[in-house]
Amino acid sequence: MKGQKDIEKDNTELKIRLAAKELFTAKGFKGTTVRDVAKKADVNIALVNYYFRSKEKLFKAIFEENTKEYFLLIQDIVQSEGLTLEERIKRYVSTVMDQLVQNPQLPMFILQEMHQNPELFLDKKRMDCTRIAQSLLTRHKDEISPEKLSNIDVIQLEASISSLIVFPLVSKVIMMKVHDLDEAEYHNLMEQRKEIITDMIISYLKS
Repeated sequence: MKGQKDIEKDNTELKIRLAAKELFTAKGFKGTTVRDVAKKADVNIALVNYYFRSKEKLFKAIFEENTKEYFLLIQDIVQSEGLTLEERIKRYVSTVMDQLVQNPQLPMFILQEMHQNPELFLDKKRMDCTRIAQSLLTRHKDEISPEKLSNIDVIQLEASISSLIVFPLVSKVIMMKVHDLDEAEYHNLMEQRKEIITDMIISYLKS
């Protein structure tokens, strides 16, 4: 059973994590200071350094926390056995869009840190789990014509899939204002988009 000191320690660390998550997600690594985190968590700077040693280690902990579920879900889809081409594409598009809609700050957080801290994404497991295009071409080569397969640029395919999914999510505010959409209408639009993106990718691979 935990004593009072252990409970206080857990609460302090949680306060720091929650404050850091909010600030890093909104402002990124470069835009956030240890002083900002301490002020947000209502603790002194020494406590932040005591629990996490440095801003870099604190950020890494928050980055892993923010993205772990997202990358695990993608990894499961990319590496799953027994799926048809259409099933894999549909599951991938739906899962990624659901994750990013449920966590609206996550797309910009990931894009920002890809630009500022690319080393975070160079971990082999993380890189492997995001290679949906390579998975489609290697696991489903029997479902794609040899002629088509030979003409597909895997990098272009990867870029196309990512942009089709991500752009409407990172441009949500602009889209809602330009097209006078409320939250429910935007949500319905994204649900329809899952089907559109899936159909576009399948049509391209099977044309």
